[in-house]
Amino acid sequence: MGVVPRRNFSGLPLNEEHKAHFTSVSLRDALTAPRGKTGIPCHPGCIVQCSNICADKDGKFLTASFEYETIAMFGPNLEIYDFYATAKFDYLCDDMGVDTIETACAIGVCMEGGKIKWGDADAVAALLEEMRRGTEFGKLLGQGTEAVGKALGVTRIPVVKGQGIPAYDPRKFKGKGISYAVSTQGADHTFGMVPNPTATDEEILGLAIESQVNTALTNDFLCTFMTAVIVSDPDIVPNLYAGLFGGEWTMEKCRELARETIKIERMFNERAGFTAADDRLPDFFREPGYEGGPAFVYTDEQVQMHINSIYRYK
Repeated sequence: MGVVPRRNFSGLPLNEEHKAHFTSVSLRDALTAPRGKTGIPCHPGCIVQCSNICADKDGKFLTASFEYETIAMFGPNLEIYDFYATAKFDYLCDDMGVDTIETACAIGVCMEGGKIKWGDADAVAALLEEMRRGTEFGKLLGQGTEAVGKALGVTRIPVVKGQGIPAYDPRKFKGKGISYAVSTQGADHTFGMVPNPTATDEEILGLAIESQVNTALTNDFLCTFMTAVIVSDPDIVPNLYAGLFGGEWTMEKCRELARETIKIERMFNERAGFTAADDRLPDFFREPGYEGGPAFVYTDEQVQMHINSIYRYK
């Protein structure tokens, strides 16, 4: 789909050599190696079973669970195309208890600012060790992408509401860019997924709002993958709500509860000091990464108009 971030969300595409080292085949090999495993449920009733155990070519344990966001953010976003190196970074972050998306995003800003070189996996491991030891710079890294970018004087800082942007470049994945901008917790890759490559720019605005409501309808109660189920069988969610809470439930009643949930979150944010000025992507996403490349096309006013059309609480 052309949404994998490269070089700190520069907008540059992956070339054929990059793609050859960044494939689903590499992931499959690691998950089917000795001691590798797929189909692990997060709880006994899960039917998706998307967790995994990742091993190296010799069957030595590397990490669990290894997901796209970590692979992309510690991979092409840092110009690192060594699949097993990114698995090592995932393990190190898990061992420290730090978020892989935010950490990799912050390290991308380090590379942008010249702290370490693009593609230097050893230097990335050294920065993670600084975090572990709690050095002065390690503590700065622990404060996240925005703090690191400001300290290094970087102009391209990929954050919304102070949270690092995950592994979907909003220049091409425009609906996701809208959701990043208006999500109440900052750039949130689980909020409002719009993977429709044939939708027009105008259609995407409406699809983003619909997807955000579906997310609020399912994520806190069920699982993010339930948003796909809604399309195939709209009776499932009302029946689940009825089974838990009792009474009569319709899809519209469920959606209204979801909209109210987002309104309450936005009221909380307003009281915490957030304003409409915080519901926006950084300006650099409105510029293509290369001649003829895509760019995020929506103005702040367009985004605000659509978010207010459904989440207005005044």
